Amino acid sequence: MSSVKNIAVYTDNATVHLMHLEAFLKQIKLHNITLNLKKCIFGKDEVKFINHVIGSRRKMMNPDRIATLFSKKIPETISWTKDLQSTFNLLKDRVRSNVVLYVVEIGKPFHLYCDSSDFAVGAVLCQVDNEGKERPGSFISQKLTETQKT
Repeated sequence: MSSVKNIAVYTDNATVHLMHLEAFLKQIKLHNITLNLKKCIFGKDEVKFINHVIGSRRKMMNPDRIATLFSKKIPETISWTKDLQSTFNLLKDRVRSNVVLYVVEIGKPFHLYCDSSDFAVGAVLCQVDNEGKERPGSFISQKLTETQKT
């Protein structure tokens, strides 16, 4: 038996949303899938979903998740200076300022920026909005395991 932890049905039009929700629930019933109604959320303008708060044509990091981002120890392999601390503090302030993520549009081109070091990798997925500004749609980062480092 397999399980799915997170599923979202999103539409920016209430009438169309009800049609999508009905079609989704019919598929659930057709395939004998059960939902835990205590964990289901219906008809919300904004919801917490996979480390984000999503709704009203915007997506931002979950404030609960932001609080834990910087609670980890500083790696011993970095020579920590006042300049690094200042830059780190600026980065924390920017992340805490609740960067609103752009809701990407399927069919429009994406820009993917990647970076790596000896101990981590990261990427940002962007898309140009209707005003010609490049907007972040998603961020990802991961510390490398000892096996991945070699």
